[in-house]
Amino acid sequence: MAEPAKDSVGKRVISGFRWLAMARLAGQAGTWVVTLVVIRLLTPDDYGLMAMATIVIGFFALLEEFGMGAAITQRSELPDGLVSKVFGVVILVNSTAAVLLLLLAHPMAAFFDEPRITPIIWVLTLRFPLLTMLTIPQAMLDRRMQFKRKAMVIFVAMITGSVISLILALSGAGVWSLVYSSIGATLVRTIGMNLAARHFEWPSFSFKGMREVVTFGGQVTVMRVLWYVYSKADVFVIGRLLGKEVLGLYAVAMQLASLPMKKLAANVNEVGFVGFSRLQDDKAEIARQFMRATELVAIFSFPVFFGISTIAPEIVTVILGPEWIGAIVPLQLLSLSCPLRMINQVLNSALLGIGKADVALVNTGLTTVILPASFLFGAQYGLVGVCWAWIIGFTLCFAAIAYRSLPLLHVSRAQYVKLILAFAASAGTMWIAVSLARQAVTYSGTPPGVYSLAALIAVGAGVFGLIALTLHRSSAALALKMVR
Repeated sequence: MAEPAKDSVGKRVISGFRWLAMARLAGQAGTWVVTLVVIRLLTPDDYGLMAMATIVIGFFALLEEFGMGAAITQRSELPDGLVSKVFGVVILVNSTAAVLLLLLAHPMAAFFDEPRITPIIWVLTLRFPLLTMLTIPQAMLDRRMQFKRKAMVIFVAMITGSVISLILALSGAGVWSLVYSSIGATLVRTIGMNLAARHFEWPSFSFKGMREVVTFGGQVTVMRVLWYVYSKADVFVIGRLLGKEVLGLYAVAMQLASLPMKKLAANVNEVGFVGFSRLQDDKAEIARQFMRATELVAIFSFPVFFGISTIAPEIVTVILGPEWIGAIVPLQLLSLSCPLRMINQVLNSALLGIGKADVALVNTGLTTVILPASFLFGAQYGLVGVCWAWIIGFTLCFAAIAYRSLPLLHVSRAQYVKLILAFAASAGTMWIAVSLARQAVTYSGTPPGVYSLAALIAVGAGVFGLIALTLHRSSAALALKMVR
């Protein structure tokens, strides 16, 4: 009787991943165009201001639910009254975070010597009352594996945010087009999730019997905080040592490099975590699904991010314009670090799903020590040095994390490394082929433009497609099955 349940979970996980991926990709198809238009309308200074303001906002956003949504999702059963108590915790944490943000706005402005970020932080604080009402319905949708409903809400929220940013950027609102876009998308997502979940709870401020939930949620929260520290340490270092103009170039390069990662990683985290939570008592099935998930992420992420790296000159010069030419090399380098960061998301989701939040916490702590130190060292060589710090530093972190975590998932280290290296080598071959194709295009006298960009993309897709069908046939078949 157990086997059909496994099959059902696997099918629902694939279906959920597909729905969320379609929603985010469909939304991204529109928002990518809008994002590129907005980048041309705004300046590196605008993006630098937003990057500075969102450092502190993003940090407190990690605390806004204290890991309670993850705790609800991960538990196999929910005792009566637990959800109401969780809602109470969320209200208290979010209220505290909002007050602290209002108080920290001036000190953050003084730190960066940029008074313009104070009102930006104040306005972005409006997101926290909205996030208070988002945690419970979103967690309930995850528990029920109702990913189709969730996907539709995400799609509408993405489109709303992009439309707001475009309208305001066209009207000359500058950095405020990014600020109000964030507020609008959060508002739509909160309303939509509540309508989709159709679940209402009155909050309870009695926390009896909450020890296990709070412990798990606390570990998840500390892990998120540590992740935020290391993922934003580069912004701190560049903003403090290299200035806001350089930070603006870096912010745009990172945004372009990580746009696909943000969407795919969100799917991996949401769906993978739920799926592993439902299979946490079956060791063999966890190992099988973990390798399957890693394989799917690898066959998508390596060609996509290596592809962005190799056509970075065309992306910047053709799409963004000459004023952003300083973002070319950062975009090339940052894209190369993204595949392992994506695969690491699978590893984290699996550890959390089987209840090993303590192990995931130590892994994140290790990264929090290594990466910021790498950024500080790399900054001595300018912006390019910080980008190289992402590649070298994160590779070292990933190797250590995989080595200590794979036995807990009952996965062979050798098999895991072999899988990753195979896709990395294939994507590297594609990278070389596109670089050679660029030389041929340049030699022929064809000026850089949309047609040369399209030609290079076609070469990359063709080369990797041929390699995948030859060397990774089973992986390609699995990926095509999921897409269909």
